[in-house]
Parts: sequence; structure tokens; C-alpha cells
Amino acid sequence: MEYSKNQLGYLYFEYSDVCAYTWRHPLIDKVAKLYHKTPGILKLNSVDLSPASWMAITWSPIGYIPILGLRKKVSTYFITYHTISSLFQENTNDETKEGVSMLKKKHGGIPLPPFGIASYKMQNDVWMDKAQASTIYDDLHGAANCWLKQLNYYHHDFSVFTSNARNLDYIYLF
Repeated sequence: MEYSKNQLGYLYFEYSDVCAYTWRHPLIDKVAKLYHKTPGILKLNSVDLSPASWMAITWSPIGYIPILGLRKKVSTYFITYHTISSLFQENTNDETKEGVSMLKKKHGGIPLPPFGIASYKMQNDVWMDKAQASTIYDDLHGAANCWLKQLNYYHHDFSVFTSNARNLDYIYLF
């Protein structure tokens, strides 16, 4: 494995899927395949990771979702951005820390809440009113945009999703 050094540390592993998101393999399959190519990843501890270590997951529909007894096709795609550095996991509020502690005990893992988001064809309010959802979306989208610019990283999916102008009448995130 070739290493490169910059102000954030040594780059050990990087992967970006650039095929159409409709043709991608499920995340668990992709992780297993990447693990076999880079087994040293399992030897890293969270404290070994740079504060700039992150991952993005593109979420896409896998079929029809029954809504109110009808079958409705969902065409919304979105990306969530997650830091995987323990530095950011420690800098959370008390309520989040309690939730993380409970999840660790119950499931034995560490939750990675998203710090950023981008969407394509986001629609239908689910949990929040439109104004609140739009504000949250704008904050999370701005965070993802700033993160990528700060790292000088071109993320294909982010570019595709944000190049399609969003209609505020259909931004109902939560």
C-alpha cells in the first residue's frame, strides 16, 4: 500500500464508487470485498484515525414501500456523511453521549451520526414541518459541502446530487 503524507496524516485507504448509484452493490457486500483487498484496516483503532477520516453512504430505494395501503414507488436518493474519528465522537453534547452509551451497551457498536447530507429527489414530509426540515437540510448540506471543500475532495455523488437544482416545495427531509 502506498502512503501519502499531508497535514492530516498518512492516507492508508481511500475508495470512491463512481458507477451509477442504481448499479451499486449493497454496502455490506462492498465492505467485505474491500476488506479482503485491505485487511490491515481491522488493525486500526479509532484513535489511529485522522480527525479528517470520514465515510459517505449513498442510500437508495430497493423497491416499493407500502404507504397507506397503497404501493408507492420511492425515487429519493440521499448521501449521509459520517466522521469515523474518535475525536469527533468525544465532542458531543450530554444527550448524545447518553444515547451513544446506551447503544454501545445494547448493540456493542459505536453509532456514527451524520454530520452532512445531500439528496436527489427528496420529497414528502415524514416527521417535521417544511420550514424546520428545510433549515435542517440546509445546515447538513452546507456542512457536507464545507467538509468536502476543506479536504479539497471531489465526491462524485455529491456533485451529481447537487448539480440537480432542488425545488423547495419538495424538500421535506424529516
